[in-house]
Amino acid sequence: KAHLHPLAMEAVLVAALAHAPCAQRGPWPATPPSRARMSVDVQPVEVRLVPDGYIARNGLRAVADMFVDAWFGEELSSDAQREQIVDEINMDMTRRYSHMRTADMSALLVAVRDDADSSGGEVIGCAGLELLSLTADGRSPRSWGEKLRASLRPHISNLAVCPSARRQGVGARLVRACEAEALAWGFAEQTLQVDEDNGPAMALYESLGYTVVSFVDTDKPVPRRGQGRRLPPGQALVWQRTTNAFLARSLGGKRA
Repeated sequence: KAHLHPLAMEAVLVAALAHAPCAQRGPWPATPPSRARMSVDVQPVEVRLVPDGYIARNGLRAVADMFVDAWFGEELSSDAQREQIVDEINMDMTRRYSHMRTADMSALLVAVRDDADSSGGEVIGCAGLELLSLTADGRSPRSWGEKLRASLRPHISNLAVCPSARRQGVGARLVRACEAEALAWGFAEQTLQVDEDNGPAMALYESLGYTVVSFVDTDKPVPRRGQGRRLPPGQALVWQRTTNAFLARSLGGKRA
């Protein structure tokens, strides 16, 4: 697991914030030759933990740009809608992965592709890890009895890979980096949820050793159709009922 000094990471991300989605460029420090790399179009990729102090001070606009294109893509109706959703995802991620978090612990990891022609680079993927209180079947506890029986579990959230970098191992590396972080927190298991109809994602997680524990009825956000201008906060996305598979994998850590 690669960790940058917080000040170095801040220099990297501040420069990236002002640029276009899926091409978030900045003075990304070169990866030492001894560090494990993967090849994506002959360009190495590194997964990095983002310091939460940086997130609280600067937000995550670059990551939100990439995330919105990865998750919603052609479903977006206009530039105004895209900008509104990016702003709202930026605020949500900033809250969830900085000291403003409501979870007991959280972390954000980003996948960065080095630019072979310059000292810049691209944010091509992200994954969050949150320590959540969940029931055995993957739900947030509702009753007092469920709260007593629930357990704290490291849970992957907001995993996204830029469309141009898919099918090249980036998602798998982000999952493995989350597992390493969960082990560092002292946990023996990691969980996640994925739409049961998302065949490629289900196949990825199962190939990495995750097994389906249960199915959870929930809601998923989708862009509001036909939005041509900025709307009041929270109205650019609507919620649709769906069913998620709740998956888990044993990590062999310190806690059961």
